[in-house]
Amino acid sequence: MWKINKTIDKDAEGQIRYKASFWRMVLERLFRITLLIAENSSPFRGHREGELDSYDGNFLSQVKLLAHYDDVMKQIVDMPSGAVTYLSPTIENELIQCLGESFGRN
Repeated sequence: MWKINKTIDKDAEGQIRYKASFWRMVLERLFRITLLIAENSSPFRGHREGELDSYDGNFLSQVKLLAHYDDVMKQIVDMPSGAVTYLSPTIENELIQCLGESFGRN
C-alpha cells in the first residue's frame, strides 16, 4: 500500500489539511469583520453584553449576519457551547491587536 501512496497517514493528512483550511477561512472572515468595524470607527461590543442581553454588539451581530449567507460561519455559530469558535471577547481583542500591529508597521 505504501508503494502506491495509499496509507492511513494520507487520510489523516487530508483531514488535517481540511481542518487547517477551514480555520484559516474562519480567521480570514473574522479579520475582515474586525477591519470593517474598525474602519467605520464603530464600537465592537455593547456596554451590557451578557447572556440575558438581546444585543450582541457589532462584532457578534456581523458574525451572525454572515452566518446566514456563508456556510463556514454558519458552522461556527452552530457549534455547541464550549467548542472552540474564536468568538470570545479575548480573541476579539487579539484580532484588533494583530490588525493594529500590522497596520502600525506601514
